Amino acid sequence: MFTRISIAVAALCTILLSCLAGVANAATPPRPACDVVYFDVNLGQGLEAFCDSAPGTYQVITQCSDGLDVWPVPGSLAMAGDGPSVAICHGLLLFPAYVLSYYVVQ
Repeated sequence: MFTRISIAVAALCTILLSCLAGVANAATPPRPACDVVYFDVNLGQGLEAFCDSAPGTYQVITQCSDGLDVWPVPGSLAMAGDGPSVAICHGLLLFPAYVLSYYVVQ
């Protein structure tokens, strides 16, 4: 009985690891050529994306983290060549937030 349970657990772990490897190797969305500036705010970090080559409007989406959790923060809508799209990650006193990654949608 113990052998069957250990084989089932090993099979489940193998399936989970292969799924996680597939997620880690997933392609990120293409980014337009943008200049990105990081800045610090009280208990967090922000990001400004200046995209002159993006057609029409664009928006930066940041993935924020505080070391315990990860969450998306959509930035403001911006016109190409007009102004930046700004997204700010806000944290807590003991867990300040930072920008883990970002991507730009058009």
